Amino acid sequence: MLSKICTRCGKRIPLNSVCKCSIGKRGKHTQHHRYNEDIKKFYSTSEWKKARERCIAECFGIDIYSFFVLKKIEYGEIVHHIIPIVNDYSERLKAENLIYLTETNHKLIHSLYENSYDETVKLLKTLLKMAKTITAPRG
Repeated sequence: MLSKICTRCGKRIPLNSVCKCSIGKRGKHTQHHRYNEDIKKFYSTSEWKKARERCIAECFGIDIYSFFVLKKIEYGEIVHHIIPIVNDYSERLKAENLIYLTETNHKLIHSLYENSYDETVKLLKTLLKMAKTITAPRG
């Protein structure tokens, strides 16, 4: 029988199946993005595009988590909502709720949410405040 390796847990599973470690999470994730068409539409609005650009500028284009926690400079790729839109739609455009991350750190943050949501939110808000105290280099 042909098999593959689960990308989450590393177990060998039959080729045309889903690993047990992913069953609950996969359905939850896809429902999260399908449940509300308004959220999908939000990401193409000019309001979001302006808020996104402002966030990138305030973070100097770097991943704030990498800079303060991992002590390295990496260019960000994703503007992340610290408090997810599905939890509080009214926070979607607020500068204090947006942080710039690499794709890798974005995935890491979502896994941290599963372990300790409140502590992760607190950490990200603290990192964002620290980033706002830094001034842009003058050339």
